[in-house]
Amino acid sequence: MPHPPVLRGLDEVAQKLRAAGHEVVEVAPYDHQRAWDIAYPLYYATGGKEMKELLAATGEPWPAAAAKLSANPSLRELSARELYRYHAAQDDYRKGYLQHWLKTAELTSTGRPIDGLLCPINPCASYPHDFLTWWGYAALWSLIDYPSVQIPAGFVDKNKDVRDESYQPVNDLDRENYELYDPELWHNAPISVQLVGRQFEDERLLAVSAVVDQIVHPK
Repeated sequence: MPHPPVLRGLDEVAQKLRAAGHEVVEVAPYDHQRAWDIAYPLYYATGGKEMKELLAATGEPWPAAAAKLSANPSLRELSARELYRYHAAQDDYRKGYLQHWLKTAELTSTGRPIDGLLCPINPCASYPHDFLTWWGYAALWSLIDYPSVQIPAGFVDKNKDVRDESYQPVNDLDRENYELYDPELWHNAPISVQLVGRQFEDERLLAVSAVVDQIVHPK
């Protein structure tokens, strides 16, 4: 779950777009857990053996965040057969996401799919050294080759972005992220949003992001 300032940043950008005459619709996530289950093994298809060999040669310790990541029991070298299956699953998920994107035409008044998808880039505005932050908001787009840009969306405000004490984390990772948030410590830290476009439409995404940036940061 994104921290309060990240959620506020998304809401404020959406409000500014609507006020400028743009249509903003809510799009449900498309099986993001499946995307992570495919992307994670592909990121570390060799089980991190190259890093282990380099660290063993130098005698240096593992960086704390990397050590935590490498301790995952599911992190191992994939066989050629397993790699083939993951690549096939990647292609299948990419096809499914394209259909999900095209189906947003049912949500818009124009009958055309959305021009861009506004979402978080990270669940938090900041985090301490050696903290293994959640990077699924970026890994998803790497998996399906969708371009994205980041747009500044303001700063953490300790008076507006208070902790949601009623929130119940869904798992240990979510709880660790939730407990990390300190509005006093992060006051005035910059926040940003992510704008995503479809595969092979990098130039179109840049044009859309220029419009969004102008609305969010009028000259």
